[in-house]
Amino acid sequence: MTPRCSRVPLKSPKPAAGFTLIEVLVAVLVLSLGVLGAAGMQVTSLRANREARAQEVGTRLAMELAELIRANHILAANTTTATNPYLLSFSGTAPSNSMTCFTASGCTSTLDIAKRDVDDWTQRAAALLPGIVVRVCYDAAPFDASGLPEWSCDGNGNTLQVKIGWTRANLDSSTNALDQATTPAVVLPVTPRKA
Repeated sequence: MTPRCSRVPLKSPKPAAGFTLIEVLVAVLVLSLGVLGAAGMQVTSLRANREARAQEVGTRLAMELAELIRANHILAANTTTATNPYLLSFSGTAPSNSMTCFTASGCTSTLDIAKRDVDDWTQRAAALLPGIVVRVCYDAAPFDASGLPEWSCDGNGNTLQVKIGWTRANLDSSTNALDQATTPAVVLPVTPRKA
């Protein structure tokens, strides 16, 4: 006897019905998280770019002031503010511009020229950096015991320290507080030549 094959009709497959609502919601959620992450990275990048630009401006200003000091090293070697206009201490807005060499009387001494240079530099620095703090002083130890720069000066040594800080965003992402120049952001040592 031969086995008989009976034909059993196969069920036709169900036509595809498409995505379910839950699958669509999960896809939208994943896409939303990706877009939010990209936006967060863009904001962080812009903030870091702004801070890097401010750091570059602060460093450039410190180097410019150092060159002014080196150019007039005889005055810069003096240790009193009456005879050394480069010994600065101001915050926020720059002192008023009190010296001009472009008058009939002009600048008649190297002290006058130095005062005009410092007045011009302070006005530009205050315009370029928000909440600027500048301190130029003789300081043998510009850093504290933990290696952080500090505003105080001991008045010792033969090196002028150009210290510049400004209001900047706190890099600690857990807070949105601003760093109100609690420590200098730029410290540049300058040793005026002895005449």
